[in-house]
Amino acid sequence: LYWQHRFHESVAILRSVDFEQAPPRDRALGALQLASALFMGLHDADAADEVVSWGSQAEADDRWALEVVANQAETYVFRRRPRAALTLVEPILSRVDASAEARMRAHTAAALAEAIMGSTAAAIEHADAALALLLSGEAKLIPSAAAGAFVGMFLSLLVGGRLADVRALVSPLHAQSTENPEDPLLGVWTMLLGRIELAAGAVAAAASLTREA
Repeated sequence: LYWQHRFHESVAILRSVDFEQAPPRDRALGALQLASALFMGLHDADAADEVVSWGSQAEADDRWALEVVANQAETYVFRRRPRAALTLVEPILSRVDASAEARMRAHTAAALAEAIMGSTAAAIEHADAALALLLSGEAKLIPSAAAGAFVGMFLSLLVGGRLADVRALVSPLHAQSTENPEDPLLGVWTMLLGRIELAAGAVAAAASLTREA
């Protein structure tokens, strides 16, 4: 239901379950799904925060609660609170017992926050760490976190003026999508290439790519 954008139905089903009384793992996973549907789907930040408040309640050694907090850090970035996001992820990244998924979410939030604040070197470091966890297979694929790490890397390279590097990041993805015209991400890669050309001062090329996207 979530990926079909049927957020009201998703929220209704999740709210029918008493996750607050569930074991730590189930409580954390339920909170993650419900908070994501509320914030990303219904744009209800306050309700999502309420879910996080009980989803992250746990004993000090409960690694599952850390995933909920890391997810909240990601939402803080989208709520234009990058410093608050960094405050949340700092203790997660210092915990050796944090799960790979929690660390990937934390690095993703940090990459986006640092990029927004102009700290490109720190952002790239965090994006690299998030992508490394994903590519190594240590962390399971979480679409939002993987996409966030990519966006953090893209913004960092673009803001840092490393146009050759950011072009090398996007061009292969665009080329791969071009081979499959039905790929839903083709327009995304085309738009990003247009943004790169604009940063390079190639206005005509940027306009052409934007129209194509």
